[in-house]
Amino acid sequence: MAQYKCIICGAVETLDHTVPDSCSACGSPVLDLTRAQAIAAKNDAFRRSLFTGQTQGVPTGHVFMTRGIAAESAAFRCYALRAVALQTTFTEDDDPHAEHDFGAVTIEGQTVWWKIDLYDQSLTYGTDDPLDDIKTSRVLTLLFPSEY
Repeated sequence: MAQYKCIICGAVETLDHTVPDSCSACGSPVLDLTRAQAIAAKNDAFRRSLFTGQTQGVPTGHVFMTRGIAAESAAFRCYALRAVALQTTFTEDDDPHAEHDFGAVTIEGQTVWWKIDLYDQSLTYGTDDPLDDIKTSRVLTLLFPSEY
């Protein structure tokens, strides 16, 4: 069973075996919530591992910082990574695909954005299957909004 949510009207449908082409209420595109929740769980585990150090059963990945973030103090960078790792609140504005792949935290009065992109293991292309940890490498980037 899978849940699908319309990206326009917000209607949610639970279907056994059918993958809808569009929302039955308004005809707009739908989001596979079941798949999105599975991706979100993997993204959350990866982010949490930055703080906990846990690696057992955690998807692999890399952390990058823009020049602006890297120019900040070591303490600032540590606080930013900790805040990203511990973020649990996501809004539809920040996370429209429900994959927990983007967020914003405030460190020492400065807004820091973070983004997780899903690549193949060579970091050359996007992954074919974000739920397959063997094929997927997560890339977390920290940046200031002005660097976007």
